[in-house]
Amino acid sequence: MTSSESGSDKRRPTELDAKLWGSAPDPATVTKAAFSDLQDQFAARRQLSEASISREEAARLLEVAPQSITAGLAAHKLVGIKVGREWRLPRWQFNPDFPSGVLPKLDVLQSVFPGGVVSLSAWMQSEQPEFGSRRPRDEMALRGVAPVIALAESLTAAAW
Repeated sequence: MTSSESGSDKRRPTELDAKLWGSAPDPATVTKAAFSDLQDQFAARRQLSEASISREEAARLLEVAPQSITAGLAAHKLVGIKVGREWRLPRWQFNPDFPSGVLPKLDVLQSVFPGGVVSLSAWMQSEQPEFGSRRPRDEMALRGVAPVIALAESLTAAAW
């Protein structure tokens, strides 16, 4: 019987060993770190918004009505974030080599990816060792959507 089974070990199984890792941060430090992380997330969202195109620009690019862009966003066939009353669409999803002008199966990708639009956009534009250091958006164009969706399915929020 182990010490935890006998009840002599008072630590919860999820607690870190203070001898190995040092003492836990005080509540003020935890709060400050959480706020800093939140600021970073908002900054990443603003950066994505600034590097994206408007609904009207996407419509001109794809030669469709702006309402078609809105419908694509509603069906998750397009990726977008709302900034005020305006939609912003990250440029990485557009590709003139595809008949629709957009990477295919973005609805499936969005349903399996463990994060939101900001983290999906960062991931789609980051080199991945599983793809020979290609970005997922490039892998989709080169080898199809299946390997990208498979990798997205294997991700967990903890892996990020």
